[in-house]
This record gives sequence, C-alpha cells and structure tokens, in this order.
Amino acid sequence: MNIEEVYKDLISFLSSEYVKKVENRQPYIVIEVPSTKYLSLLFSIAKKYNLNIGVKKAFLHANDVLKPHGELLVDLRQLNRIVNIDKENLTVTVESGVKFGTLSNVLNSNGLQLGIEPIFSEDVEMGEFILQNGVGHGSLVNGSILNLIRDLEILFPDGSLIHTGFEDASYYATGYNLTNLFVGSEGSLGIITKATLDVFVKPEKTNTIVFSSSDVETIFDIVKEVSKKASTVFSAFVIDKAFIESIRTRIPEIHNEEFLGIVRLHGMKEIVEQEADSMKTLGNTIPQVGEKLWDLRFLSILKETLGEIVLYEYLVPTNKCCEVYYALKNFSSKCKVKPSLYILQIDLKTNLVVFAFRVEDLNKIDHSSLQKDIASLGGTLYSGNLLATTNKRLFSKLKKMFDPSNLLGPKAEDGM
Repeated sequence: MNIEEVYKDLISFLSSEYVKKVENRQPYIVIEVPSTKYLSLLFSIAKKYNLNIGVKKAFLHANDVLKPHGELLVDLRQLNRIVNIDKENLTVTVESGVKFGTLSNVLNSNGLQLGIEPIFSEDVEMGEFILQNGVGHGSLVNGSILNLIRDLEILFPDGSLIHTGFEDASYYATGYNLTNLFVGSEGSLGIITKATLDVFVKPEKTNTIVFSSSDVETIFDIVKEVSKKASTVFSAFVIDKAFIESIRTRIPEIHNEEFLGIVRLHGMKEIVEQEADSMKTLGNTIPQVGEKLWDLRFLSILKETLGEIVLYEYLVPTNKCCEVYYALKNFSSKCKVKPSLYILQIDLKTNLVVFAFRVEDLNKIDHSSLQKDIASLGGTLYSGNLLATTNKRLFSKLKKMFDPSNLLGPKAEDGM
C-alpha cells in the first residue's frame, strides 16, 4: 500500500486542510469530514485500498494508545449542528460532532438539560459518548446514555443511511432493537452521524455537598449512605489526593485532604434544601466549596498539571471499591508511578473506577497485572471494544452482516 497514493486520492475531493498524514504509525491519515456526503466518498477510497477506518476519540483510553484501530481515522468535529430542540416533546437532535459543553449551554438557555454528562471533558463529542455507551454524572438517575436515545442516524460503508428509532412506533412494539446494537459498538458496525436524545426540564434547585476524610473506607461509606437515602442525588463521586492536588490552587479552602466525596443534588427546591441539611450530619464537610468543585469535576483538569493522560476504566462492585483502591496503591508503588483516582457511582451496586496515568508513564505499567488484580475483585474493563476482544467470532459475524466491505475497526483474524 502506498500512503502517498491514498493521500492524493483523498485530497482530490477534500482539500489538504481536512486531510493530514501521520508519520510512521497508525493511523496513517486523519480526515476531518466537513459533511456526511464526504463520508461515503471516503468509504469508496478505503475499499479501493483495502484500508480500515476508525473514528477519532476526544479522550485517550488505554486501549486507544496500545491498540489503535484503522489506517484511516475520521474526525467528525465538523458535523457539529444542533439540528432541532423540541420543547414540547423534550427531545434534541444533534449531529455527531456536537460537543457536550456546547449542547449543554444551548439547552440551559432554553430551560433544559441532558440527563447524563461525561466525566472526561466538556469537549467530548456526543457521537463518541454514544458509541461508548457512556455513563457519567446523572447515571445514578438515568443509567447510561442508551436510555436517553430516541433515534440514531447511521451511515454504512455502502453510503446508505438508516434510522434505528421510529417516533410513531410504540415502545412495546416487537422487532429488532437496532439502537441497542450500535450503542457501545465504538464505531465498529457503522458511523453515527446524528442522534435524537431525551432532555429534561432544569431542576428548581441544585446543591453540591463536599465531604472530606483521611480514610478511604470512611469516604466510601458516606457516599454510599447518601446515595441510598437521598432522593435528589444526581451524582456522587470520590477523588483521591493526587486528583485533589491538581485542583488545590483553584480552591484555597482545600488543604491536605486525602479524599473528597462530592455529592450533587438537584430537584424541587424544598426537598433539595432538606436533604442537604440532613447530609451534613453524616461526616466532615467543607463549606462553600461545592460549586467550585462541581465546576472542576471533569478529568480533563488533570491535563493541566500532568500533561497528556491515559485512562484505565473499570466497572467495580460498590462493596469492592476500597479493595480496588488498595490494589492500585500497591501496583503504583511497585511501578513507581502516581496515578490519579476518580470513582463515580453509577448505580447502588456498581462504580466506574478511573485511573489516570501520564502518557510518559505507560512504559512503566504492566497493565495485564493491574487488570488481573482488579478482575480478582470482580472488576471488568469498561471500554476498549469489549465485543471485539472478548468474543471475536461473534464480532466477525456481525461485521459481515452490517459491513460487507469489512472496513470498520480491526480486521477479522484468519479462520474467524
């Protein structure tokens, strides 16, 4: 394969402004697509040269660094229109490249909000969040983003578009649930170009309570207790000292706390105020820092102090979070690295545990050892094309059904 030939073909219908070569590693070429019609042309070139296509992600996860997919990488940031806000039916339709922060601001100005938001960054694109079946702040109430999707527009490699939902169909209608198939597929079966999502009326009142403790078990017990008892909890998460150090300069009221538990409430004004008052008796709270900490809730804040970071994400049983913390502490000591820890409760039984490592520390990390330790505690990987890695035969069959050209994601292995 001659990359120069591929590059010339690409800039024949897209200017060099949208096509960039990457030296000596996959992906070989990154293509910023200005509209959906160019995606179809891109597929024809990929087929001509027998190249795989991947979809660019805004945030680096461990598997993206270690196992990049595809020789051509599609960047959808130009597909960034908010197509429609339907206040009567409480839905919003957006193109895949719309950033969460942009959408959130527009919805807020209309008295609305999304039911879930990513924990990584306001720059996460909605298409990316859907492809990963994203969980985040709000998952305690609404589950994953899958629960909020009314319809997806999917582009197949042959240039055809399909819609996975139907507004006039009953929720109880029988048939294939195509939305479930594509959410969480990480771009392996088709490219999401547009999505229609449920939105919610903004709550009357919000409040953020911050608990501090020098003991990891104490902070988890407090957060668990709050999540069980309070009806207005929107999000509950824990950060460790390494994360706290990255934000301390912005919040002088925070000193040498080992762990912080942050609980976000929203709902009717009277109930939020009552529950906030009752929570303050559960542990040591830091007054007047709640809103400041909520504004710094995204993991992207770590990039300002650590530089480029890589994320390892696991789903861990709530009653095993402390043991996972100790396993990480021992692992970090052996590898001589200092990761930041961020633990989000996504339901009463499950937490999303995120370890943030600096990119330059990757060569010190034995990920298989860490994964084995966490698996022994009941934890499982959250991201990284699990369908492809855990059941390759099934994945191969699905690709043949929905992608005859076999262009998207990793190529099927021989004998599959």
